[in-house]
Amino acid sequence: MEDGDKFLLYMAKIAQISSAYDGGIAQLSLAVEHPDFEKEFCSFLDRLSVERAQMLGLIHRPIWKTVMVNGRQTELAKISNAELGYPDGCSVPTTLTKALKLGWKVCPIEATKKISRNYHDQPIGEVLVIPAEIQMSLEGEADMKFFVIRYDGLLRRLDSGQVRPDKVHSGDVQFVFQIPPF
Repeated sequence: MEDGDKFLLYMAKIAQISSAYDGGIAQLSLAVEHPDFEKEFCSFLDRLSVERAQMLGLIHRPIWKTVMVNGRQTELAKISNAELGYPDGCSVPTTLTKALKLGWKVCPIEATKKISRNYHDQPIGEVLVIPAEIQMSLEGEADMKFFVIRYDGLLRRLDSGQVRPDKVHSGDVQFVFQIPPF
């Protein structure tokens, strides 16, 4: 929810509370004049600024890898469910929704293939989940693929599959997204 939306929600709540009293919206002006209004309002803005600062840390992630896709540099970031605010894990659609709200993009399929071929320093046991661009199936339906890169110390595997809404990934599973140009 955007800051402006939260402010409007806050003001709507004040309006709702004030409308319960005789005088309706006139009570809103009295609420604004109340001695605690400024303190409460400033506290609300402080909470918003803290939340915004936390989100900026997520939005401006350091570049994890840069790969060439169709002659253009594609910058990628890696983040876990825990860092997105889900320490106990969550479903892929929840992770994807949060990442898209932060302005990140799903990865081009070519980037996924290059990562799997060139990620020689992948830690043992690390699992990377990479949401890829939507493609049209032979039946003409939109099909979103997810790629998973695993390394067990001997073999690096690249698996692909479709989104299972009921599948929950733990908080430490890493997701890879494309960083949009700012």
